[in-house]
Amino acid sequence: MEITDQIIIDKLTVFRHNKIQLNTCRIKETWLKDHGLYEYLINRFKTIDNIQEIIYRIYYKLPDNLQLHCNTCGNEIPLQFRGFLYGYNQYCSYKCSLNDPNKIHKLTNVKQKDDIDDNYVLNLMIKDNRLVSEYCKNKKLKQFGIYDYMMNRYDDLQKNKSIIQEIIYRMKYHIDKSPRCPTCGKYVNFYRFSEGFRHYCSNECANKNENNVNIKLNNKHKTIENKWLNRGYKIKYTENKNEFLVYNQCNLHNPFKIKKYTFFNRQGKDIIMCPICNPEKNMETSIEYKIRLILEKHNIKFTQHVRYIISPRELDFYLPAYKVAIECNGIYWHSGINGKNRFKVKYELLSKTDI
Repeated sequence: MEITDQIIIDKLTVFRHNKIQLNTCRIKETWLKDHGLYEYLINRFKTIDNIQEIIYRIYYKLPDNLQLHCNTCGNEIPLQFRGFLYGYNQYCSYKCSLNDPNKIHKLTNVKQKDDIDDNYVLNLMIKDNRLVSEYCKNKKLKQFGIYDYMMNRYDDLQKNKSIIQEIIYRMKYHIDKSPRCPTCGKYVNFYRFSEGFRHYCSNECANKNENNVNIKLNNKHKTIENKWLNRGYKIKYTENKNEFLVYNQCNLHNPFKIKKYTFFNRQGKDIIMCPICNPEKNMETSIEYKIRLILEKHNIKFTQHVRYIISPRELDFYLPAYKVAIECNGIYWHSGINGKNRFKVKYELLSKTDI
């Protein structure tokens, strides 16, 4: 089959997201060689060997002896290929890219008028409730003819890097006077358009205001409480910073206080959460909890976490009436070499007794 430019376009490009793009899976050298397209592409233009650039020239029907000129000043510029989506560089310098009259007209998309007011500036600078960052430059404002109006709009402007954003923010929210710190009365700094002004002039003033600190702490606690509520745990902060008040987790004690690290260790596991029913010193594993319920169900007397029989080793359960010891060994902790060795030591010590 004879290879043509149209075949190259059909096989190596795809129309996606309302624009022509390269099929990146097919422009690799191995794929092109397997389908017999590599030699055609390499020999298509004498001066270039970049696959993307070759396909770009084929698609847009550009000649081999291509010459480009700057869109602003008209000077000839060297060929700088920036990829299939962007093509070649159209300007000789960054300054020319800013002064391109066609680009400026495309950016503004607004007809100039003699009488400028706040609404005119807001319609120009804000699109879809977002500030157009490309316009927040003195040069752009001068090109739009609104620089003098904006700089003379407010008398109490403070010099900062975001002065243009501050002016537009004050226009939008009708702030005639620059806000001041409620603690010391100094002017507060402007942060950015999406956030607005700072509430305080410094961290010292913010920390002096006890109400502000308490509000932040309460908001933090509410966020954490809602987070655990979504996980199925209703908790409240207590006066003690290291404790929670937990609801609906124990039928006998509701609510109950529990230390934070104990709560974090027990949540999400098959363990009794209540520290009164399951004291922290004798914290049960999930297997021990199930064995204990079975023994209690059959009214079998037992002692739990016994250390006096094979001291200092511990037995999980000891049934004195039957002289039987029960060990609850889970796979995770007792399947390794160390876990098996610990069990062997206990077995050897018990073999010397009548248990």
